[in-house]
Amino acid sequence: MTQGESGVGVLENTTGKLVATTYTMFRPAEELITNPFEGTRLSGDFRIMSIARVEVRGKIYLYSATGAAVVRDEKTGQFVRRGGPTFWSHIDRDGDGIIETLNAGSEKLGPSWIDEL
Repeated sequence: MTQGESGVGVLENTTGKLVATTYTMFRPAEELITNPFEGTRLSGDFRIMSIARVEVRGKIYLYSATGAAVVRDEKTGQFVRRGGPTFWSHIDRDGDGIIETLNAGSEKLGPSWIDEL
């Protein structure tokens, strides 16, 4: 992975309070194909396009990835895109430092532990 841009943003906690965040973007240095949803209805190969790390007061809250579903072309052996971009996040919901939640939908992302900030 190569590090890209960094910046600041805001995240709304579950009580509606806006909390300052910092983010860092990463991009694969070479083609990265993975199956992040193995064992779910979304299972299949994805080409990772970027990964963002989001922190709240120096504590990592989530890693968010952008990718596209791919299939291997039988003639060329190359991976080809099938469909538009997909977004998913791995989240530390309770602030214990363990990223335990996969969110692949439109669920509100604010974790309970930032309510206390």
